[in-house]
Amino acid sequence: MPKQKATLSSRRPPVKQLDEHTIQSFIDGATPEAAPEDSTRRKRQPSHRPRTKQKSYPWDDPLVSDTNIKSYLLRLPEPYLMKLRFIREKTGKSMQRVCLDVIKPAIDAEVQKITRKG
Repeated sequence: MPKQKATLSSRRPPVKQLDEHTIQSFIDGATPEAAPEDSTRRKRQPSHRPRTKQKSYPWDDPLVSDTNIKSYLLRLPEPYLMKLRFIREKTGKSMQRVCLDVIKPAIDAEVQKITRKG
């Protein structure tokens, strides 16, 4: 018995017609709390970092959040990658955690040096 090929159709499926009662039931079930305030822009949780009063920096924007995680590729020479793996094996910390524990304070210190000069 030969296999039948699936038939493909370029026609759009028929649109289901809704009666007035169904439409009105849907509208009545909507609540104002469920409606988004502004559907064009997603609101983020504000960051709980201290704000500087003198100058405004991009990371001070209220829409910037610690919960919004971004990726950044870090290229390491092979010996440092091997050392990082060694630390992971001996401490049980993930390589991400080891790097973040070192990099975040270093970034903050560098920003402090730069902003004190300016």
